[in-house]
Amino acid sequence: GADAACGTLNITGSTTTNSTNAIVDVGAFTLTCSTVNIIGGSGNTRIAKITATTGSILNISTSLGFQASTNAGRAVLDLSGGAATVNLEGTLVLNTLGTITPGTTSIFNYNGSGAQTVNFSSAIKYAGLKLSNSSGGGATLGAAVSSTNVTGNITVVSGILYNGGFAIAGNSGKTFQVNSGATFIMTGISAMPST
Repeated sequence: GADAACGTLNITGSTTTNSTNAIVDVGAFTLTCSTVNIIGGSGNTRIAKITATTGSILNISTSLGFQASTNAGRAVLDLSGGAATVNLEGTLVLNTLGTITPGTTSIFNYNGSGAQTVNFSSAIKYAGLKLSNSSGGGATLGAAVSSTNVTGNITVVSGILYNGGFAIAGNSGKTFQVNSGATFIMTGISAMPST
């Protein structure tokens, strides 16, 4: 294996009965793409998945898209194998449903140069969440942060994080940190982040 780069990477689950899953395993390498689309198949057993583990780095410059019509488990970014890192410069797009399965020490970094929304859903979850957005619009939470949708530390590495009026509740023993030179802006009636 080796590091790899691509324009658009489409992982598409099959629409035929008794077919195998479509899986891309990043391994201990770096995969850099403009656009990644994870498109689930038409049945519960026809899954489209990217697997990333310790040593994996996935850099996405434009968009990370999930598409699954009725079952979020058909379109999966699986980081559960360890300390993988995902750097997303663009948008996270949910075309109905999708899944991010975090590892205990995986990192998802929103590091765009344009405004970004930190997306959550019942199956979009993070372990370590980093915000390194360099635009004036910064990164904005798209929903409340709970102890189940972010299980690790939250770090505003650089740029601005807006809470979007949503609460931030962390996990015991984990940290909410705003690095020197970075900014956290609260709006609405939400309280300071708590554990």
